Amino acid sequence: MTRRRRLALAAGAAFAGAAAARPVLDGLVGRVEARMNPVAPVPATPVSERAAALHATLRVADLHADSLLWGRDLLARGTRGAVDVPRLIEGNVALQVLSMPVRTPRGLNIERNEDSSDQVLALAIAKRWPPATWGRLLPRVEHLVAQARGFEARSHGAFRILTSQVDLAAYLAAREARGGMTAALLSIEGAHALETTPRTSSWSPTSACG
Repeated sequence: MTRRRRLALAAGAAFAGAAAARPVLDGLVGRVEARMNPVAPVPATPVSERAAALHATLRVADLHADSLLWGRDLLARGTRGAVDVPRLIEGNVALQVLSMPVRTPRGLNIERNEDSSDQVLALAIAKRWPPATWGRLLPRVEHLVAQARGFEARSHGAFRILTSQVDLAAYLAAREARGGMTAALLSIEGAHALETTPRTSSWSPTSACG
């Protein structure tokens, strides 16, 4: 372990144990998310009845959102970020892929990225993730999956996590019957070398970006 990483972990332990710092850190994370994922104002021109009727017949799927990373309650309507369950249902989004960028480099770009920095570490410390997540990638995935499972358990059926074709078929049948539902697939990003993945996991890794 490098000296920089040891210092970061020590600082993280100090911050995690300081209750007075929590509102400050949560506010800082919120401002960063609001800057990176702003919520656009409601359009001045309303959607036409024809367009709304067409949209209601569609099965809308969005293939990427990092919303789990920021620690918001996704069952509550948010004032920042692109995704939460109330807005997904309101927007008739049937399926949302919730990506888990467990490690991202500084200056992330589509051309070339070095595996020498870890932007997620600062977020993990600020949001008081378990200490096991500070130095390892697999515990970060497990932490984010646990968050998603918690949302599912508290949603009273409005939010489901799909892990198989059987799950998907059952969900689509239920959605057709009752509406007012949305579902999520979980995918891993930003990890080129995760520890051994448990075979009984409720998520399936995808190839890393960058």
